[in-house]
Formats: sequence, structure tokens, C-alpha cells
Amino acid sequence: MTATAVVDAAGDFGSNALIGHDVVEVALGAQLGADAGSGQNSVEYGRVEVPPVLAGTIVPAAEVIFNPLLSACATCGNGRVEVGETCDDGNTSGGDGCSGDCQDEGCIAGTPGYPAVPLCDDGEVCSADSCDTAAHACVHLSPCDDGIACTVDTCQGGQCFHTADDGRCDDGNPCTRGSCDPALGCVQVPVSATCDDGVFCNGDDTCAGGSCSVHSGDPCAMGSECADRCDEVGRTCLSPAGYPCHEDGDPCTDDLCDGAGGCTHPPGNGPCDDGLFCNGPDHCSAGLCIVHDGDPCLGGGQCRDLCDEGLDACLAPAGSPCTDDGNPCTDDTCDGAGSCLHTPGTGPCDDGDPCTTDDQCVDGACRGVGESSFSTTKIQARSRAGVEKDKMRMKALVLGSVAGLDPAASGVIFQLRGRRGEPIYEATLPASAWVNAAGRGRSFRYRDSGGPRSGVRRAVVKVRPDKGWVRFSLVA
Repeated sequence: MTATAVVDAAGDFGSNALIGHDVVEVALGAQLGADAGSGQNSVEYGRVEVPPVLAGTIVPAAEVIFNPLLSACATCGNGRVEVGETCDDGNTSGGDGCSGDCQDEGCIAGTPGYPAVPLCDDGEVCSADSCDTAAHACVHLSPCDDGIACTVDTCQGGQCFHTADDGRCDDGNPCTRGSCDPALGCVQVPVSATCDDGVFCNGDDTCAGGSCSVHSGDPCAMGSECADRCDEVGRTCLSPAGYPCHEDGDPCTDDLCDGAGGCTHPPGNGPCDDGLFCNGPDHCSAGLCIVHDGDPCLGGGQCRDLCDEGLDACLAPAGSPCTDDGNPCTDDTCDGAGSCLHTPGTGPCDDGDPCTTDDQCVDGACRGVGESSFSTTKIQARSRAGVEKDKMRMKALVLGSVAGLDPAASGVIFQLRGRRGEPIYEATLPASAWVNAAGRGRSFRYRDSGGPRSGVRRAVVKVRPDKGWVRFSLVA
């Protein structure tokens, strides 16, 4: 822009503003004037490398403003899209998408009569025309938009028209019907219709209140066996192959759905029962109950290792021999309930003591009776200073034959032995020292009138032939 004349903004608050995109100049001899008190002058330029040339007269002085947003004047072929250009590919050759005058060739094709007709001008006064350089096509925006989405807005002869289009009100909901009100826009009205909520297992769907909310229920509920199980993923009522179905009563078949709605019974290998206990647990093979594990009682332990088919049990009969406990005076027999009992027995035995005779089993123990020997059952000993003050008490009960035992006739020898039979203590009490105290041959008392020759201070023997026992005691 170059000012060569006189420009005067007369009057209060008058102003002059020179704006140049490329070069701004107030030539020599030119004048730019405004009221000195309230007016102003300004010069605005857009190229920092080309500052304004202010050679003329400017009163008051101009305010110089640099505005980088002011684009330079267009120069086609410089590779920059500038004012008035829609493209600039760095050359002035056409046929490559950008014409020789730097206009988008796609938009030129959309403008019949170009260049006599301005680029993208459709001749319609109601439209705003522009070239979309990204899409390489003309865009015609209508200022007739009424803001109602369902109306078709057109411009004809410079006048806007708004036509309702119900098709634009389809919201994709089968439970509503949309219509276009030119004043309100789309209006949705609930309708009664079938629909689909996308869920198979809730059955057929119908609309209510504008939504797909009524469902007939499980579509498989009344199906036949193997076809009454709803599969949402497969959207079917068929049970998968291998799913259990009704039993046919044969333990040697598997009862399975075939995946097509049928219940099949192929041969299986599961457990079964042939009615016999003593051949062990049974298993199917090839559809028959023919595999047996064998005697279930083997290794069951004594009194539980004999199979009883009648009782379906592993029990030896009562009285059957079982493990000997090593005691000759017990009977080792099964009780018929699986346990081995060791009950006291009767009869002769041998207690291993050569000094006893006529040994008999009594209360589960072997008891022996000797002519002059007794088995000690209780001993008390006390030791004090001086041997003469030591004291021992011994009591014993002997069971067995005691007929004819008479200490006053035969005397008594007391022997105390250890566990290995070694002698610990022995005393001889002669027959002359015994007195039949009761006079009936049952109670005898010993008095050692000879002093310490026997070492026994006193002794008592009680004989009960009718009871079969002898009890004695002594103090030494």
C-alpha cells in the first residue's frame, strides 16, 4: 500500500489507519492528518523485514504496529499458500492437482465456468462457498440451517425452505416410531411391536413403554430331555454331548446326551454289583458286570480274614482259633465280631517251678502247690542299725490241692528266690515248733522256742482244703 495524496480525517476523534500485508509507504509529498487533540494515525504492517516507509507529512505522528498475522501478498509458485490461493506446490504448472494460478484443481472442476466464475461459486445467494483443500472439493454451506435436525434446509431463489423428513427421526429403537415436527424436532411415540434384546435365554421379546422389556421366559423350559437346557452362547436348547440324562437301569451303560437332543446309553466301565460279596467289588467291561477284585477279606487281620457270603461280612466264626498270647491258662478264640479274645481257662498246667506239683489254671494264671514250698505274693523288709533289728514280713496265698498239708507233722521250709530263681532267703521251721492252734487241722502257729536258730520270730499257716488254698505269713 502506498499513500500519495492528502488524507485528512477532519473533526474530533478522527483517525487514519494504513494496513499493508506486504509494503506500507507514505510517499514524499503525501499528507496524513487528523485532529491534533483527539485524532490519531496508525500504520500496521506484516513483514518484519520490510518496515513502513514514512516519507510524507503525518500529523499527529503515526503509531507503527507490526502484526505477524498479516499474510504477505500472494506469490504463486513460492511453495506457501497465501491470500487468494487454495494451493501452492512450488511451481506454476497445472495438471498436478494445483493449477498454474495456485488454485485447487478439484475445486476448479467443481466450478463450471471457471475462471469467469469465481472458484466454487454455485450462483446461489443463500450459500457460503469455499474450497476444501483437504477433500479437493467445493463446500457450499447454507445459512438457512434452522437448527432442527430432522428438517431439510434448502435455498431457492435466495429464499430458505425447511422441509420435515420423518426418516431422519429413526433412532434405531423398534419400540418407538419417530416423526419430525418442524418446530420441535424429532418426536418419539411408543409402539407395540416385537423386538429383540439380544438375549436368547429370556425368550421372545415385545415392546412396552418404548423399550424392549417384556420377555416370554426360558424358551427351553418345555423342551424334551437333552433339549431343555438353554445355552446362551450357542443360542440353542440342546444339552452338550456327554451331558447326563435319565438312567436306563443298567449300571454297565453310560447315560449321556448325544448333543442333538437324544439320550444314549453306550457301554460303560463303571462300578456294578453281581450280588456276590465274596468275589469283591465288581466293575463293568464291554457293558457287562464281569470284572471282580477278588476276596475282600484277604489281609483283613485275624478274626476278619474269612469271608461269610451269608452275612456279607469278613468275620471268622465265634470260637475260631486266633493268635496265642503265650499264656497256657487262657483260651485264644475269635468272638465272632472281629476280635481275638483271651478268656481264662481251666485244667492242668506247668508253672515252671520244680518245687510245685499239681499245677492248675485258675483265673487265667497257672497255680502250683508243693508239699513244702509256697509262692510269695507280698514282702515287706525294713533295715535298721544292727542286724538283730532288721525285720521282714512275708505273706503268700497258694491255690491248688492242699489235702493232707500238716506243718506240725512235716515242718516247713520257707524259700525266697529272685526273678531268675537265685536264692535270697531260706528258713527251716521244724515240725516240733508248729502248734495246731484251732485243733481242727486248719490253723497252725509257729513259735521258735529255740531262739535265733531259725531266724523266724513267728509264722501262721491257714489251710482250707474245702476252698483249695493255703495262706501263710511270717515275720523274720
